[in-house]
Amino acid sequence: MEDFNAQYWDRVYSVNPKNVLAFLKQDASDNDLSTKILTTGKYLNVISDSNKLVTPMSPTPFVYSDSTAPTAYADLVEAAFAFASKSVLDLMMSEHSLLSHLACLRRYFLLDAGDFFVTFMDVAERELGNDVGRLSRGRVQSLLNMSIRETAGGSADRAGGGREELHANVVCEFSSYSLVAHLDAIHSWGGGVAEDGGGGERVALKGIEAIMLGYNASWPLSLVISKKAITKYQLVFRHLFFSKHVERRLQQVWLTHQQLKELGNRGVMGATHTLRQRMLHFVQNFVYYIMFEVIRPQWRVMEEALKKVTTIDQVLEVHNEFLDSTLKETLLTNQDLLKILTKLMSTCLLFAEEMKAFNDSLELDSKFENVAVHERLQRLNLDPSDANAPNPDKVKKTNTPKMQQARYKARRERLGTLTEEVKRGLVADSYTQMVKRFAASFDSLLASFMQKLFADAHSQYHSHLTNLCTRLDYNGFWSSKSAAEGGAGRADGYGENFARASLGL
Repeated sequence: MEDFNAQYWDRVYSVNPKNVLAFLKQDASDNDLSTKILTTGKYLNVISDSNKLVTPMSPTPFVYSDSTAPTAYADLVEAAFAFASKSVLDLMMSEHSLLSHLACLRRYFLLDAGDFFVTFMDVAERELGNDVGRLSRGRVQSLLNMSIRETAGGSADRAGGGREELHANVVCEFSSYSLVAHLDAIHSWGGGVAEDGGGGERVALKGIEAIMLGYNASWPLSLVISKKAITKYQLVFRHLFFSKHVERRLQQVWLTHQQLKELGNRGVMGATHTLRQRMLHFVQNFVYYIMFEVIRPQWRVMEEALKKVTTIDQVLEVHNEFLDSTLKETLLTNQDLLKILTKLMSTCLLFAEEMKAFNDSLELDSKFENVAVHERLQRLNLDPSDANAPNPDKVKKTNTPKMQQARYKARRERLGTLTEEVKRGLVADSYTQMVKRFAASFDSLLASFMQKLFADAHSQYHSHLTNLCTRLDYNGFWSSKSAAEGGAGRADGYGENFARASLGL
């Protein structure tokens, strides 16, 4: 996370106390003139390095005298500081359209444009399902570019009066570490101790787990949109992108279950429907919490603060506060909660994959399609093997009540055969035990998550955790359970070790 631009203010220039003139040291406070002179020089050098011509301020004589009051020097330094500060801020905001670049980051890194995620996943989901080492990075980049172009929001992706296409700065990257290992590595680098002593071993990740975005910010924008800032954006992106992917897969399971309702197997599918709905409720509410109760309010706070800034240092401070608050409120700084959450999401994703494998094993999509094709051909009074155009005279005859009743009966017979076939799969011991294992694992992990969530919300007075508790515990079940158990954290009879062993988490 360390780079030149992130450390620019601290390491490129510094004050040597031995060389500071005595009359510049007004007092022991942090407001001594040497620090302000140094900052003024930094601002002017940024302008110079950007090849920007600025009309200099009118020169004022600087005459030293023992009898001159210290405030006279302070006024001169303050005037120079104000000029340099305004010049570099105007350079960032007007010439380089900093706010437009930040809006572009929000649009793609924080998935503010929902159509972008849907479009990208529609075309890239299959490729991202491969291991990182096997997928085509060039192909993913091309699909990313195509998705961005299709969903580009006009002025939202332009700067300088529409001259610069900002979305061209967005590139596709892949991490070598899982999100949790990535955060552990950062925590270890920052002085903490990661569980594995240094960020964890590299594991084979799917593209969907490793994908992240990069942003090519030119000088002097890279002072604000530095590598360190982009790393924080990437962490939020990976967290949100994977959560929305899990939501998408569970929604696909829901669509399949809607199709199966016609078969009349609701009784034997009750446990599956209940588990799917509880998973979907959890994931959807967590995604909603991130999008609308964390990112949107925090972004609004940053926007209002940026309207009042007078120096580029204040811009850096406001931007960093936004990123740090977002990381904290999305649980990315809470290692215990994040690890349980990751297991919960993985459990939901594995469940969705098992449901897809079950449907594929029974070839349900093709069989439902065959039923629809037979009905359509019968409506046209054609043989299923006949590819000729329908006879208009015969089509009229199929609209009689007798023919309609015959078609309905034939459809019910075909669906009845399919119903029995699906029922045999649903009552099979392998299927029922699979659903029970997923239910046990999800219940156990959710109980641990909610217990930890309530404990942190109440003991540390984190309002954002309280908001998440309220959203997930909509009927008061977990709060009443936590109060009844006095903080004991297990789902009924199922521990976390069982969940890990049964699902290989």
